[in-house]
Formats: sequence, C-alpha cells, structure tokens
Amino acid sequence: MGQRISRILGVDTETVQAVPIDLTINRGPEILKIAEAGDRKKVAELLEAGADFVSADRDGVTALLAASMNGHADVVEALLAAKLPPSTPRHAFVDSADVAGKTALMMAAGNGHVDATKALLAGGASVKLADQAGKTALHWAANVGQTATVEILIDWGSDLKVVDMFGSTPAALAAEKGHAAVAELFFEKMEGKGVVSTI
Repeated sequence: MGQRISRILGVDTETVQAVPIDLTINRGPEILKIAEAGDRKKVAELLEAGADFVSADRDGVTALLAASMNGHADVVEALLAAKLPPSTPRHAFVDSADVAGKTALMMAAGNGHVDATKALLAGGASVKLADQAGKTALHWAANVGQTATVEILIDWGSDLKVVDMFGSTPAALAAEKGHAAVAELFFEKMEGKGVVSTI
C-alpha cells in the first residue's frame, strides 16, 4: 500500500515526516483566551511579560472584547490599565470593534455586565458608536432588557433618540421586545430630560 501511494504521489513515503499543523493560526494572541476565561492573575502575568493584548482574532475580537462580553470586570480593568504600544491610540484600543462593528461596551452592556460596563465607561469607552446595523450600546442593552446597564448608559450621556438602520430607537426596541421595566425607565429618563417619547 505504501509503495502504491509512493508511485502515485511521486515521493518516498517511508522518508516523509509529519508536519505539525498549528491549529491556533488566526485565533488571536494567547491572552485573548485567558481574558475570555477571566483569569486575571494569568492576564497580569502575560501583561507583565509584554504580551500582545491589542491584536484581534479573525473575527476582530480582542482580549478586551472577550473579557467584556463575559463580564470579567477585573480583567477589563487590568487591560485598560496596561501600557499601550506607541502605535495604538487609547481610543482605538478601548473602542475597537469586531467584524460586525460591536465594541466592548456594546458587548458588556448588552449582556448586562454592570461592573464591566462601568469599567469601560470610566476607561473612556464611547457611548456614541454604532455597529454595522446602526445599533449603539444603548440599543443592545435595551433590546435584551438589561435595565441596570440601560440606566448606566443613559446617565453617561447616551443619545435617547438615536435610531438604528431600521429606524428604531433604544426605547422602541425595549417596548417591541416587551421589556416593560426598561421601557418605563426610558419614559422616566426622557421626561426628566425633556425628550419627547417615541415609544
């Protein structure tokens, strides 16, 4: 069998050695997976050793996005406190987005991770950015009924009247999805700010 394969391929299969395949190609730096798991101690060790914490995987996910979407606020804080490479502006790091345009703040707020949301906002994350569908962090939080993060985002100056590509405001999304508590919160905040409700 071996000789037959050798004749077909034109090589001596007896001397061919297996080449290991790197299954981590395009999966991003090691710190990304550690951040996703929420291992702050290991993240700190990697940062101290000069690990690349800015690069993203093939989906555009960075260590900061991974930690944020999973609510690991202590890891988020460690990454935000790390010294950035000279070629990376702080805003570009804090507001980096995946291939769909979702930022760390959108992921944290949309998943109801209060502490991670607060850490990102304190670290300079923008409430004004929108993903490819025109949704801001406030849209994402309202869409899934995350009352606590909705309130935090509004208090940090999120635009209550911003619309996504489908013409929906965050308040309208909350109402459409049946998130009564969030819709009521929007009504109260709009009333307090003198904004005409579109719910």
